[in-house]
Amino acid sequence: MSAGIIFRMKLKLCALLTTISLLITPLTLEAQRPNIALDSINTRLLKSHLEFIASDELEGRLTPSRGLDLAGKYIAANLSRLGFTPMGDNGTFFQNFPLTHFAASSEKSFATLNGKTLDYEKDYYLKNVGGKVEGELVYAGYGWRIPRTKTDPYTGLDIKGKIVVVSASSDFATIGLTPADSNASGDEAPQSPQDVAVKGGAVGVVYLISDADWTNALKQHQSRRVRISWSPPSSVSTDEPNPIPVLSLNPTLCRELLRGEALTCQSVQRLIKDKKPLSSFALDPKKKITFESGGAQETRMVRNVVAKWEGSDAQLKDEFVAVSAHYDHIGIKENAKPGEDAIYNGADDDGSGTVGVLSIAEALAKVPTHPKRSLLLIWHCGEEEGLWGSGYFVAHPVVPLKQMITLLNIDMIGRSKSTGEAKPGNANLTSADEIYVIGSRRINPHLAEISEQVNAEYYHLKLNYKYDAPNDPENLYERSDHYNYAQKGVPIIFYFDGVHEDYHGVGDEVSKIDFAKMVRVSRTIYATLWELAEAGLAK
Repeated sequence: MSAGIIFRMKLKLCALLTTISLLITPLTLEAQRPNIALDSINTRLLKSHLEFIASDELEGRLTPSRGLDLAGKYIAANLSRLGFTPMGDNGTFFQNFPLTHFAASSEKSFATLNGKTLDYEKDYYLKNVGGKVEGELVYAGYGWRIPRTKTDPYTGLDIKGKIVVVSASSDFATIGLTPADSNASGDEAPQSPQDVAVKGGAVGVVYLISDADWTNALKQHQSRRVRISWSPPSSVSTDEPNPIPVLSLNPTLCRELLRGEALTCQSVQRLIKDKKPLSSFALDPKKKITFESGGAQETRMVRNVVAKWEGSDAQLKDEFVAVSAHYDHIGIKENAKPGEDAIYNGADDDGSGTVGVLSIAEALAKVPTHPKRSLLLIWHCGEEEGLWGSGYFVAHPVVPLKQMITLLNIDMIGRSKSTGEAKPGNANLTSADEIYVIGSRRINPHLAEISEQVNAEYYHLKLNYKYDAPNDPENLYERSDHYNYAQKGVPIIFYFDGVHEDYHGVGDEVSKIDFAKMVRVSRTIYATLWELAEAGLAK
């Protein structure tokens, strides 16, 4: 029997069931809307897309990189094939924005200590572009301001117009920082020495590197990839890029700089070893450091991928329900040994979300009629670097954000914890029939109601709200692209399978994906998307 005959028979059966339902009782959403093409989202489709998106050939999809560009072209080609409307720049699916980076060079940089010229990448190295830096020196311990512990080494210290000198440590616990601090935001967030220096009007920062840390710190500086210094436009984030020049001094020069001061390098190391605080003070005004960071600046374009599926209702099609994922990952492992797997394939993070949204596009293209409201499909870049793509989108939306009634964000839906799993790295991974749902109750509680209703009508996933509490220490609500939309008042749901042993590791590969779970979660999200596009969201 041909596929066309089977399809027509299904439609006739569904029409008959719908007629019967009017005479008896309401049917499920699936029966009411028999043509939403849920079965189009299947293992074969998801696997075929993911085997390309998470392949070695895409080299970890770093922002920016050739692999990321190829992934974007792959998504756009499929959208074009399926008949979606481009919503990017100049009639394309690409919303472009620039990244810039500055590469310091020994030829255009210099530093002196007490009149002595220093050797670049022997005595010191530099970060960030800037003009000539000179001024009085003030020592501020570790230099971190930590609200949680009321730590403020700048109390009583005037840093305006001066150079802030701090002792660097590779151990955040020594500094007094904890994982909870990394998740804090707003006034509760710790401020780095550079942040405090910028806000306090200092002209530069000097890091004193210990004997134990210098070799590794210099090696990291010399070998680190250019991506570390890429900066997005200021419109991407509420935080301006940090422009203040930073100099790191080797241990020999640290000893020279602090010789005869209230704290010497030797006494600093003893205090660090004993986990005692470091005092702050102004250095002898006769001591002078001057430096300038010079080099070349480069600009490179990256892009979000954006498409529209237009609504069928003349009045409601100007309202949008959006579904998103980030299609970038973290690239290639630094300093990999010969023969070692060096590619961070990112099959789950967020290859699973990327192809989940692609599968939703495939299903929509098979539906004979469109839902009432329009749908917006968005693939963000730069999520791993600081939510760059979503930050740019909300600053430059392709449709007014007030017309976006909901965003459903998919970031990791492809891994499952097996029964009896005891590995510590998988302790918070969800099971095969479970998914974390974050944020559905935060802005509009009706969104959670619709989410739960659709789930009950379809695939009966266990919706886990573990990370939905406002005081959750992991603070996952702020750690993926949906957060930039939520900050603008757009109701969101974030679908997440949980951190696992291969999170941001080279083991995050297609072979470990639970495709049956991906099918269930993707279909549930698609059905939720469809219901929102049809019924809307009450205020």
